Amino acid sequence: NLEIKGEYLYCTNHSCCPAQVKGRIINWITNLDILEWGDKLIDQLLLNKKIEKISDIYKLTEKDLSSLERMGQKSAKRCLDSLELKKTITLQKFFGSLGIPNCGDSTLDLIIKGGFNSFEKIMGVTDKNISGIKGLGDMRVKSFISFISDNRDEINEINKNLKILSTSTSLAGINFCFTGSFKTAKREV
Repeated sequence: NLEIKGEYLYCTNHSCCPAQVKGRIINWITNLDILEWGDKLIDQLLLNKKIEKISDIYKLTEKDLSSLERMGQKSAKRCLDSLELKKTITLQKFFGSLGIPNCGDSTLDLIIKGGFNSFEKIMGVTDKNISGIKGLGDMRVKSFISFISDNRDEINEINKNLKILSTSTSLAGINFCFTGSFKTAKREV
């Protein structure tokens, strides 16, 4: 199903359109910076019906991956290890990686700063409690609420596999590397 919006042509078959399904999965993998996963691997997984949505990648086993063309046990293990390393993410990264139409980082930032600073609060969003956030236009509010409503089961399924960090600190999700040396001192008892 195609629909013209302004000067653009959109496919309205969000859940079944193979290109949109692939795009959502690649968007998720790319935004989380999961290094071992590329377009060709996603293509093979989709072609072999091993995945159909984002949450399916968290159900894959080493056997599922190693059975694919040009994928041995070592490569399969590296893929699963790289996925495991990215299971702790911020709230904004989680919702930003879902590819919500018309809702980029600035929209999510407004929503989170507007009091929706936990997974549960965002999942409970309604047009009445979100429309009062300054800076959110009607189009973004409708798009956000519609996406959450239409994808509630999938969002909850993805969440089961991750640890979402609170956004109460600006340092959440940031890794630090300290270099150099320091002098140790003995503690007197």
